[in-house]
Amino acid sequence: MLSEVPDYDMEQSHTTDWTAGGSATVTKQTTAPKLSSSGKRYLRVVSAAAGDYARSNILRIEPGKSYHVSAIARCTAASTTAKLVAYDETNSAVIASYTSNRLFPA
Repeated sequence: MLSEVPDYDMEQSHTTDWTAGGSATVTKQTTAPKLSSSGKRYLRVVSAAAGDYARSNILRIEPGKSYHVSAIARCTAASTTAKLVAYDETNSAVIASYTSNRLFPA
């Protein structure tokens, strides 16, 4: 699989390619439960408040073109949610989003 996002597969041991937003903390984890059978690590985002997040680098895109965005996420408690957001930084607008509260990889 190819991606414009550095460390998209989480195989690097560092978190420097990811930015924590709000009061979130990001770490790399190698312990169970893994999110895929082939991955060695995953990014763990611990939030202290609603709206905390982890963000990849900002990607420049061509207006009017279609793009594919995907991620695997798993919540650790029924009261939490994970949200994948494609966001327009220039216009401060959500392009598309998907929310999950599943306790298994989704």
